[in-house]
Order: sequence, then structure tokens, then C-alpha cells
Amino acid sequence: MPPKLHTNRWDNISRLVLVKFLTTLYFYIPYMTLYFRGRGFSFVQINSMWGIAVFTMFLAEVPTGLLADRWGRRRSVQIAIFLQFVGELLFLFITNYWLLVVDAIIAGIGFAFSSGALEALIYDDLKAQGREGEMNKVMGRFTGAGYLGFILSFGLSGLLVRQASQTNITLAIIATVIAVGLGFLVTLTLKPEHNPDGTPEESVNPLQLLREGISLLKKNKTLQSLVVLSILSIAFWDYLSTLYQPYFQQINVPDSLFGPTLALASLVAFFAARNIHKIEVRLGPRWSLLIATLGPGLIYLLFFINRMPWLGIAGIALFRGLDALKLPLFSDYHNRQIASHHRATVLSLISMLSGGYTAAMGLLIGVIADRWLLGAFLFCGVWVIAAALISRVDDRVLTPRD
Repeated sequence: MPPKLHTNRWDNISRLVLVKFLTTLYFYIPYMTLYFRGRGFSFVQINSMWGIAVFTMFLAEVPTGLLADRWGRRRSVQIAIFLQFVGELLFLFITNYWLLVVDAIIAGIGFAFSSGALEALIYDDLKAQGREGEMNKVMGRFTGAGYLGFILSFGLSGLLVRQASQTNITLAIIATVIAVGLGFLVTLTLKPEHNPDGTPEESVNPLQLLREGISLLKKNKTLQSLVVLSILSIAFWDYLSTLYQPYFQQINVPDSLFGPTLALASLVAFFAARNIHKIEVRLGPRWSLLIATLGPGLIYLLFFINRMPWLGIAGIALFRGLDALKLPLFSDYHNRQIASHHRATVLSLISMLSGGYTAAMGLLIGVIADRWLLGAFLFCGVWVIAAALISRVDDRVLTPRD
């Protein structure tokens, strides 16, 4: 069932929650790696799909962030979801690696349009209502809607793909295209956004926004430390989601459990994201952030030594849940440091740095996995743990606000 919306009004946040739900109905993901491996693609090529998308996002982040601040975040979100729809539609026609590259580029541009604009649209809507202190709670609700979409689609994927044949996976791709298309239609109903700072959008110079954004990142030491930690502690879930399938075959997990495993993982992530505010209050921001950044690295090491099917399934579910804590936490901490009129630009600059890092690491992980699958888990585990322990953020920055 779709996520619960506000009962008193059908506002932009509620519409974006529904969009998130519809555009995460990815019925084919649990079998995608086996599909491409069957067509002769290497792990480097498969990982490069996400790496190319992220690198394209890296190149497009600043221009799309500027456009979001100049044209409006609502239009940027609409463009982003439309490009996602086009990318999923083209996925049906991929017959060689170069078509995969084209599709990844389209996806990357779409991600770039949404990365800063979505958060900025949500935060400004909250700020206009005097509710900006609820950012982590609302982002938990937003990301939770995405996990509900994953739960439903991954749970149903076993019905659509009883065997990992080309025909069955194509049916799953078509179902995904329809869902994303519905999400795009919902974006067309978004209302014009609020501008809580009162700066007329048409008076803003894009180059000025860029200069201000770069200056903020250079001068704001608090924001710098948050950005370093958020980037270096990236746990590479998107790469793990391609590697877990051959890993499951090595430890003898039945093929029929691939989809339900991701559904279970998304369920754990849903509850984690929806309850992040409560978790932060109970454990404190320091421990919440440490668990979110350190935990996935420890699970990578578990994968390296584990040979038990049930433990592999539990590890994937726990990994996804811990990783889900990061976005609401960092969204809150980042946005506290950024003024509204250049929020999308600065968030896009941060996402650009994150994208470049993720793209480069993805190729390295793919090279290691082609030679030694378990070695890729060992490398990721050691790297993520070291990053989480070395990076430091002032506790005063993490103090929750009412």
C-alpha cells in the first residue's frame, strides 16, 4: 500500500512522498546482475553502469543546481522524473554495452536535477511553515516511502520473474516503466514552491549563486566536516546490490529468495528511516551517526567470512537498515548550514563531490570483484570502517532541534 499522507491537506510534501513511492517500484532489480551476466557483461561493465550515471551526475550537478535555484525546484523535479521514465523505457532496448552507457548518462542527468532540488523543495516548504526543525523527520517519511516501494516491488518480483529468463525480466522492466510514468504524472500536480527568504528567483544571478556556494564550502568549517564524513562514509549500497546476487549463489541461497531478501532489506530500511528522529533522541546524535556510518563496514567484513545462507540474508537486511539512517541525518545537518536562496546549488555541489567519489570507487570495486568477489567485500569493509573512525564532527553541530 502507498505511504500515509497528511489527512488535512494534499501539500507538496505529500505529493513528493507519493512520487518517491511510485518511482521506487523497481521490479527487475533483484535479478538485474544475473541478467547482464547472462549476456556476457563483466562486473566492471555492470558496475560502470552506476559509475557512469554517478559521473554524469558529477558533471551535471552544478548546472542543474543553478537551474533549480533559477527556474524553481518544482520544474527541476519534474524534469528529473521525466528523465527517469525515459531511462527505464530505454532499458527495454539495451542489447549492447554502448546502449547501457547512453541509458546511464540519461539516468545521471535525471539524478542531478533531483539531487539538490528535492531536498531544497522539502526544506523550503517546511521553513515557510516554521517547521524546519522537522527536516530529519520529514526526510525519514520521504525516504520511508521509497523503501515501501522497494518492499512491494521486490516482494512481487518473484511472481514476475520465477526464472531469470530474458522474457520474465522484460516483463518486470515494463512494470517498472509504468510505475515511474505514473510518478511523473504526479509531479505535474506539484504546487509552486515557497521562497522563505523572499528573494525573487528571476533576480538571482546563476554565477553569483555558484560563487556563493563555493565560498560557503570553503569558509564554513562545520559544513566542511559534515561533507567529508558524509562522502567518505558512503557504504556503496548500489554496488553491493549488484554483487550480492553472485555472492548468494556462492553461499547457496535459493534463487527464489533473491527478491524477498531485498524486500526484507527495504522493510528494515523503511522502519529505520521512519524512526530516525526517535533513534536520534534515544541514542543521541553522536551514537546515531557512528552506528549509521560504521555499521555497514562491519557487515562487509561479515560477508567476507560468512558461508551460511541465512546469515547472508540477515546481513543484507541489516546493512540496508543501517545505511538508511544516513540520508535523514545528513540532510538535516547539511541544511542547517545553508541559506535558502542558494540551497539547491550548495546541495548540488556536495552531491557532485559525492558522485565523483562514488564513480571512481565503483570502478575499483568492480575490478577487485572480477578477480576476487570476496576481496571486494574485504576492501569495502576496511575502507568504510576507517573512514567512519577517522572523520570527526563537532558534537555541537549534531545537537537535535525541537
